[in-house]
Amino acid sequence: MPRLSVDVDEKRQLLSAMMTDRFGTTHVASALSDGTLRFLALAVMEEDPRSGSLICLEEPENGIHPERIAKVIILLGDLAVDVAIAVNVDNPLRQVIINTHSPSVVACVDEGALLAASEARVNGVGGLDSYVMFHPLPGTWRSRAQPDIPPMPVGALLAFLDPLSSLDDKTRTPRKGVGATIRVFQRDDVQQELDFPTDRVGA
Repeated sequence: MPRLSVDVDEKRQLLSAMMTDRFGTTHVASALSDGTLRFLALAVMEEDPRSGSLICLEEPENGIHPERIAKVIILLGDLAVDVAIAVNVDNPLRQVIINTHSPSVVACVDEGALLAASEARVNGVGGLDSYVMFHPLPGTWRSRAQPDIPPMPVGALLAFLDPLSSLDDKTRTPRKGVGATIRVFQRDDVQQELDFPTDRVGA
């Protein structure tokens, strides 16, 4: 069973995080990847009700194996306060805000918690001024709470989650002849699967 411990060096007054994996091998923190260290730090925070009331993370998927991204998002959800029950020691008042450009992360986030950023422009004193607008998904509680903010079109979200669909024909067409390049998504036996609720598509 993996476990986390702290090695105390009294002489050098040094604390070193140590992780023992499922095979019984112990690793010092300096030997672990940034993604593993981030995951461990979040796991420790999840167990500590005293850890901050606001947690902001930029691109939490960095350094994380693609198959583990969903687990990171679940952990971040566990860190945030559960608004359905009272705040207490087991449900501390914490808010988690992340930003990402990863379709994998967006696909894992609850639709009600998702906001898509876009640039908006208005006429200012010195010309056009730009600012960021945050769009909820249509049909979510956020879109109902702020009806004056246009929701993010579902088609735009689907295009973001399926970046291969935005490649132009020149990029998609494999070169012919000697040294031709065939990209993995151009194989005839590859089918992309996107699991979206059918009642959302085309909304």
